[in-house]
Amino acid sequence: MYCSNCGNRINDEKFCPNCGAEIKKDKVVDNNSDISDEDLVRAYIGPKYEEFAKGNFSVCTFFFGTLYVWYRKMWIFGLLWIGANYLLGLIFDGIIYSTITLGMTIYLAFVFKKQYLEHARKKVAEIKFNYHGNDRQALIDLCRKKGGTTLLPVFLILIPFILIVLIVVIFFGAFWDKIKDEVENQIDTSDLPKLTINNNLLLKDTYQVGDYILNIKM
Repeated sequence: MYCSNCGNRINDEKFCPNCGAEIKKDKVVDNNSDISDEDLVRAYIGPKYEEFAKGNFSVCTFFFGTLYVWYRKMWIFGLLWIGANYLLGLIFDGIIYSTITLGMTIYLAFVFKKQYLEHARKKVAEIKFNYHGNDRQALIDLCRKKGGTTLLPVFLILIPFILIVLIVVIFFGAFWDKIKDEVENQIDTSDLPKLTINNNLLLKDTYQVGDYILNIKM
């Protein structure tokens, strides 16, 4: 028998020794042959089950690539995608590389939902085999926990980006005054004409710029 909350194997305990959840023995059955696999797959995928069942073009896969694949917990699929891009980069470059990777992204966007649905069914089969002593609701809860989505890849991308931005801001702020002084010292103002007011003339709108006298009439 297994805990319906964490999947830990238990014996006759009233509470799970791993997570502390109450064990409801009256709901535990010896087999789960009457449980619909599609119900478990629906629980594994989550609210987007109907959309994945249709198997149409995946917009999220096209725009977010491996980030969305990992968001759906398909870790190996995402690593293979990155590896394929890396190998293509070693063989091709420029417009050829961009064209091939774009074509691959479009293709994967078309097939991803079917691949993920097949992936979910395999995971559900493993869950049923590993936790065969649990009742229907316990298996559904386990599928929801092991399936669904995760924001871990988003944080793995955003955290380094935020750290880089903070480092740049701190570095730039610390050296801003020094950079400003160096720029000002490099500007040579000796050749610029000097603007002076000719005090010998009574007109207030007469100015001397270098060797020239300007009369400005309002």
